[in-house]
Amino acid sequence: MNNTSVSNTYDKKLARRERVRKFLRTMFGRKVVIAAAVMLFIFIFIAVFASVLTPYDPNITSPYQAFEAPSSAHWLGCDEFGRDVLTRLFYGARVSLIVGVLAVIIACVIGVFLGLCAAYFGGVVDVIIMRCSEALMSIPRIMVSIALIVIIGSSITDLAIILAIPTIPGYIRMIRGQALSLKNSDYVKAAEMQGANSLYVMLTQILPNAISPIIVMMTQQVGTTILMESGLSYVGIGIKIPIASWGTMISNGKNYLITQPMLAIIPGICVALLVICLNVLGDGVRDAMDPRLRGEA
Repeated sequence: MNNTSVSNTYDKKLARRERVRKFLRTMFGRKVVIAAAVMLFIFIFIAVFASVLTPYDPNITSPYQAFEAPSSAHWLGCDEFGRDVLTRLFYGARVSLIVGVLAVIIACVIGVFLGLCAAYFGGVVDVIIMRCSEALMSIPRIMVSIALIVIIGSSITDLAIILAIPTIPGYIRMIRGQALSLKNSDYVKAAEMQGANSLYVMLTQILPNAISPIIVMMTQQVGTTILMESGLSYVGIGIKIPIASWGTMISNGKNYLITQPMLAIIPGICVALLVICLNVLGDGVRDAMDPRLRGEA
C-alpha cells in the first residue's frame, strides 16, 4: 500500500513537471517571445537597481550642466535642468513598472472578487454588480482617470488606484463568464454538500479553474496601463515634476525637438519597447494557456 502511494505521488510529480515543460516550451516557442522576455527582464533589473546603477539623483538640478553633451560622466548627456538623462530613464522605468503592475493587481483582485460574487450568487447581486460595471464601462477611460486625479491626486500610489478603477469591469465580465459555466460543476456541488461556505467554494473550487484567461488579461493590461500613465504624465496631470517619469521626460523634451531631439526620442523609445515587450509576452502566455497548442486537446 505504501509503495503504491509513493508511486502515485511520484507519477503526479512527473506529470506536473511535464505540464510545466509543455507550458514553457509553448510560451517560448517563438524567438520574438524570448527576446521580449529578455528585454523585460532588463527593464525590471534597471528599475529595481536604479539607485545602484547610477550615482546621480534623478531630481537634483545643476543649471551649469544644462544640455551637456554625452560623455563618460553622462552617457546620454543632461537635460535642460542639468539632470542626467540616463538616470532619469532608469528611475522612470521604476515608476512605469510600479504603476502598471500595481494598477493591474488592484483591478484584478477587485474585479475577480466581484465577478465571482455576481456569477455565484446571481439574482440581485448579479444585477447590481453588472449594471454598475456597465455604467463604468460607458465612460471613456481617460475621462474617468482625469476626474479621479482631480479628486484623489496623482502620486504614484494614487495613480495606480486611479488607472485600476476603469479596468475593473473587464475583469468582472471575464471571470463572471467563466464562473457561470463552472458553478454547477460536480466538484462545486460536492463542496457545497460538504458544508463549505460560499467564499471557500468561490476561491478554491471555481477560481483555480477560471484563472487562465485572467492571467492572460493581466499580462496584456500592464502594457496598456503603462501607456496610459505615460500619456497622463505627458499632458501634465499624471506623475508630477520633478519625479522622473518617461511621460514627463517626453513632455519636457518636445520643447527642444529641433536642438536636442534625443531628450524626447529616447524616453519615447523606452515606452514603446516596454509596451511591445509586455504585449508580445502576453501573447506567449495566451498561447501557453491554450491546451490545443500544448498538445493536450
